[in-house]
Amino acid sequence: MARKIQQHWENSGYTITSVGGFDVGHPTINGISQPDGYTLALVWTEGDGLYLAATSPCLWPDGKAPDPAG
Repeated sequence: MARKIQQHWENSGYTITSVGGFDVGHPTINGISQPDGYTLALVWTEGDGLYLAATSPCLWPDGKAPDPAG
């Protein structure tokens, strides 16, 4: 599963910043989506769980999203 996710990220043009743990069955992949700059991570955890994490570069000065009505 982790290799498929890595392949998808690469095919989508994401920058892979680190890969490890495949040789011991504990995959970890870190990357940055393009062009929006989200940081992505796929991490193995005890119990053979895979977790997907992401951060967003989007921040509003006052902490609130703009009103869609304008």
